[in-house]
Amino acid sequence: MAPTAGVGYAAIEDSATTLAFNAGAGGVWEKNLGQSTRTAAAATAGQKLTRKLSDTAEISEAVTALWKLESPGDALYNFNLGLTAALTARSQLKGQLLDSYKTRLTSRARKRTTSRSSRPSPSSCRREGGCPGRSRLQAGGSHSHAAPRTPLESPKAGGTSRVSTRSVNR
Repeated sequence: MAPTAGVGYAAIEDSATTLAFNAGAGGVWEKNLGQSTRTAAAATAGQKLTRKLSDTAEISEAVTALWKLESPGDALYNFNLGLTAALTARSQLKGQLLDSYKTRLTSRARKRTTSRSSRPSPSSCRREGGCPGRSRLQAGGSHSHAAPRTPLESPKAGGTSRVSTRSVNR
């Protein structure tokens, strides 16, 4: 878990394009099976670009980084590329490619986790500020169910993992 607080700045914000940057600070709690919990102060930085291709389609890209302050070489980098297309006036299909890269590992963690996700999601959640029972992050569509379980480590050893996730949100 890595709760952080920070500031953001929208460098471009018009009807077709949004480019935003953010930075923050907080803490990291890591717990692996059979090991004690490790805590550290952390800093974060991120960038997100969203571009409307038409009234019914948009492409998005985001890069985020989290560094442990006591050991700046111990970091987690995430890259997200997505394409969203409207199916109806109240639903849309979103496909995402997520890539996570951890610079320093324990013996049980993998260095890179790559996942693909495609799922229908109600576009009305975005217009109405969220759906009941869903967080803003999920309603915005930038969360993947195939992401690593903890912010800085994955539970298995090995190389690249590809996962395809499909779910229907009602």
